[in-house]
Amino acid sequence: SRPRFAAISRSWYVGARSARVIFEAFDQTRVEAVVTAEARAIFEPFRASFLAKTPARDSGLGRVADKVAKSQRKTIGTLRDQHGVSSVGVIGEHPERRITGCAKPLGLAAAICPATNPTETDQVRPGLGGPR
Repeated sequence: SRPRFAAISRSWYVGARSARVIFEAFDQTRVEAVVTAEARAIFEPFRASFLAKTPARDSGLGRVADKVAKSQRKTIGTLRDQHGVSSVGVIGEHPERRITGCAKPLGLAAAICPATNPTETDQVRPGLGGPR
């Protein structure tokens, strides 16, 4: 029901905002540890299957096996692409132009059904070191 969904959504939002405040204080090493743990959790076969079944069921789009494969492929690809890339603090300096680039978490990532692969939303967006 809509009122129940709204209450659950609000609860998730409040929890995520609280977590963000803590996460903002993390250095690069801790951010990488969190992102790696998230990737391992998403890649694990049982969890990958569970995470694929929900959007397939809710949206009526796609096949579970294809979603699992895509999720695992994108998880490995994202980790590979972000290896050694700074995503917290100073990420670039151009002294001749007097410019210093800094990065920090910007907000929450969410996918509302009928999202077909919501587990990839947070992996490939800015804030977790995704493409800018």
